[in-house]
Amino acid sequence: MKIFGDKVRYSYALLLILIPPYLGFAQSLHIIPQKTITIADPANAKMSKYGAISVNTQKEIYITDIALNRVLRLDADGTLLRETGGFGWEAEQFDRPVDIWAQNVLDVLVVDYNNHRIQRFDRNLNFVSVLANDASRDARLQFAYPVAVAFSAFGELFIAEQEHNRILKFDAGGQPVLSFGDYDWGAGSLQEPVDLTISAKNELFVADAGRRAVVKFDYFGNFLQEMRHDAFAYIEGLAVAEGHLFVLNATSLPRLLVLTLTGEPVAEFDLNNVLKSKAARAGNMAIMGKSLYVLDSASSLIHVFEIKRSSK
Repeated sequence: MKIFGDKVRYSYALLLILIPPYLGFAQSLHIIPQKTITIADPANAKMSKYGAISVNTQKEIYITDIALNRVLRLDADGTLLRETGGFGWEAEQFDRPVDIWAQNVLDVLVVDYNNHRIQRFDRNLNFVSVLANDASRDARLQFAYPVAVAFSAFGELFIAEQEHNRILKFDAGGQPVLSFGDYDWGAGSLQEPVDLTISAKNELFVADAGRRAVVKFDYFGNFLQEMRHDAFAYIEGLAVAEGHLFVLNATSLPRLLVLTLTGEPVAEFDLNNVLKSKAARAGNMAIMGKSLYVLDSASSLIHVFEIKRSSK
């Protein structure tokens, strides 16, 4: 585990100066580098491509490996506790695990893209169940090529999928109850959903690479708002924390954008000073409490930041 030193903290100070303030709020929210975690997976590091990250309330870290079709469970220092997976279509096998959700300490949900399903594991990565498409259902309640998943506070599941470019909602018993955002959803029609997150007020935010926007829905799928920014075509991660929407832009100039939940820009942080390697790429992010985790998908590193408020 490598702790950031004074040089990195100095880079952070420059970050605040170089990025222009938005609406007078830039100095009220700070993203402070805390440490870098090295993923302790030496046997596979050169072949792996780490894709998604999620962190539970015990600070255990879960990441997907798209290249080797695995899921890894790490402790807070990056030590590998367990892995599961391998290429295939049986239980505990994957074909491109593109997203993971593990925030409640009980469940680990893995989006198995090319197998058109969501696999559910317990905290220790023991297989529990699978949620797959059922061709006998109404056509509006079917899905394929899922890309993102999230649990609500009510135990209901939301899946973003790319076969029909829409969101499906499943009840706590695993039954589909609603789909929304597809071609006939008017202003709320999605073109290429790539991620989603749910706020404490049960509002859904969907990153849409096709629209180059974040699209906001209420809990019942009603369209509320479209949020636009020049970086939104390259979104790799969405999260809600501290009453704000955090958006990770993963181009060659990685940036973290912070907005209010109604879309007003608050701050913008340049991550180049932290992701120093020329091959570095901000691949995905997770937020737990006041800690922000940024996964460098081109290396075996996870960069951890503190989200801190201060008076203006």
